[in-house]
Amino acid sequence: MNTNNLHKYLPHIAVGIAVLYVGFQMWPRADAANEFHYHDFGLLPVLDGGRYKPMDTVARNNLMIITHRQAYYDADTGEYHSANKWLLDVMTSPADPDMKAICPNGARTHPAWDYKVFRIENDELLRELGLKMRDRLRYSINEFNHKIGFIEANAYRIRNVPGKDRSLFDVKLIELYEHLHLCIEVSRMYAPRVVPDPEPNQPWKPLRVAFSEMIEKEREGEAVDPMRRRR
Repeated sequence: MNTNNLHKYLPHIAVGIAVLYVGFQMWPRADAANEFHYHDFGLLPVLDGGRYKPMDTVARNNLMIITHRQAYYDADTGEYHSANKWLLDVMTSPADPDMKAICPNGARTHPAWDYKVFRIENDELLRELGLKMRDRLRYSINEFNHKIGFIEANAYRIRNVPGKDRSLFDVKLIELYEHLHLCIEVSRMYAPRVVPDPEPNQPWKPLRVAFSEMIEKEREGEAVDPMRRRR
């Protein structure tokens, strides 16, 4: 290959190397033997959107909706983590006090609320939330939790505005509201459906519903095995 041809292909080579480097950095590392096995967690079957899927698919889809990526970047450590870790951390960081019985440690620390995964790129919305524009445009719930009431009130207003009449601010705020709602639903364990119903031909239940039913039956003096199957 002569010098002219080399110069011709240099930009393509540079782009290829850059893509490979970024892909390598974003690829979640294998779970160490002494750490939680997030990969195995991702293999658990769940019912989501009317279809049976591995937990990993649900985690990736949800994280893609919120942050436009299938892994999340920890700006504090400079590391990428799997969607499975993010989903499990959200599930063990309950927003409701009555969920402490399921995961008391998570209820104390709320680690997921510090993860900068919410993409906010609209200047006006950033100003209203009291945020400064930063690289990657990712923010955590704890950075704008004092504005949750503002987000909910405006989301209610925007619902009554025809789509063609919505401003860019309206579009981005309702998008953020929907992403917050998705995250809170996971935190409250209303999604996904992870517990098979003991009765045949019945839909699977969210963990919160199954747990509440189990507690209620135990109060009534009935021994409960939530995973039993009627034969």
